[in-house]
Amino acid sequence: MPDDLDISIHTGKDPQGPFPCPRCGHDSPSIKVIHFPIILFLILFIMAWKKTVVACPSCIRKLTFLFLFINLVTMHLASPRYVVIAISYLIRTFIPGHSTDVVETLRSLAANPTV
Repeated sequence: MPDDLDISIHTGKDPQGPFPCPRCGHDSPSIKVIHFPIILFLILFIMAWKKTVVACPSCIRKLTFLFLFINLVTMHLASPRYVVIAISYLIRTFIPGHSTDVVETLRSLAANPTV
């Protein structure tokens, strides 16, 4: 589970309940964890890393479009698969409920409150 979500304040609460978004602060019943691939294409050199984001669906959609734009500017035609990845992230934001990572973390904290 990423450090972006201070899950300790939610110990003992319903794992399906609304929680504040770590990015915008609005309560959301659908906090998502997304692992965005960031790929910079510079002619033949490729630099890649992952950025994990925990946020509400609205914030995730904004970030998806931002990361898509950043990658499309530098992406050459050999790697259009990033567009497919971005579309899958957008679809996931419309699925109700928290991400599996969030629910599992809340359940493990409820089972082991001393951890």
